[in-house]
Amino acid sequence: MAQAVGVEDPRIVHIPTDVIARLSADGAPWCVQNFQYSNVFDTTAAHRDLGFDPTIDWPTGAAGLDTEFVTPVSATVRADLESILARWHAATDELPR
Repeated sequence: MAQAVGVEDPRIVHIPTDVIARLSADGAPWCVQNFQYSNVFDTTAAHRDLGFDPTIDWPTGAAGLDTEFVTPVSATVRADLESILARWHAATDELPR
């Protein structure tokens, strides 16, 4: 995705949604709602049952996203999320991998 839209590769971090809720009960309720389930969709059943066959590959589709439909995160929400991330790293970075 990052390559497709021309940005740096992200550092993927998994923070359980219940932890997000405890760290930011007021600031990130949409995170809990959105991320309590996977946002990755498998089209295997659509292919098997309906004959769905995508004609646009993932990088091409991602590169074609219209930025007009991407809602910028407010400075307040961004600061809250950055705070959650910093506290998560402080609590977990020293744990063995």
